[in-house]
Amino acid sequence: MTTLSRDAPSSSKLKSWHLDRSAVVYIRQSTPQQVLEHQESTARCSAENP
Repeated sequence: MTTLSRDAPSSSKLKSWHLDRSAVVYIRQSTPQQVLEHQESTARCSAENP
């Protein structure tokens, strides 16, 4: 489990209670076959994140 450092840059929008909250992050990796079958999604993601 990874935690956010309390030394992170401060922001007027980021309050201490935000850092006290837990978060669950779900990462799903596509199989090579799924990547081949859905190339338009890969192209769209690449265009959004150059």
